Amino acid sequence: KEINNDDTLFDSIEKTRNIAFLWRFCQYNAVYYYINSQWKQADKWSRIADQFSFASQSDFPVPEQLMFKALIFIKLWDDFSAAEKTEKMNLLIEILDKLEKSALLCPANFSHKYHFLAAEVAILNKSSQEIILDHYNKALSSLKDEDFIHMKALIYESMANYWQRQGDEIISKAYN
Repeated sequence: KEINNDDTLFDSIEKTRNIAFLWRFCQYNAVYYYINSQWKQADKWSRIADQFSFASQSDFPVPEQLMFKALIFIKLWDDFSAAEKTEKMNLLIEILDKLEKSALLCPANFSHKYHFLAAEVAILNKSSQEIILDHYNKALSSLKDEDFIHMKALIYESMANYWQRQGDEIISKAYN
């Protein structure tokens, strides 16, 4: 059987009854579509991953899944109703709390995730530039040169977008 799209591959994996692999497939699709700025597709796969989250309870990528789930909420923020925004903000706070606890337990693996998301939530909440940049800088400084290259790239890209929205093209280009 030819596999020509994500839904076909999902069906094939589902037939194996390997729930942990199915969760990972959905998580990876959410990350892929997020990185490619396809927020609706990222949200679709994140919601499907949530259905199988019980299979990931002791899995290393759980904090990353939570972070991307929250980042997707932020990218889709303008599409939410006022009631949905309240619900999503509560979830963002809950996710930030979980990531902060993970960061305290193992800063090398999770501090950048917590501070990156904290910077994005601070932007959403219209916090001061000092708070936003502090979180971005803590996210970057918590990373070693060769570690989590994909995360470093996302943080720099987000910083470039932040400066572009501030109207400072010169600083924006420095992060791109």
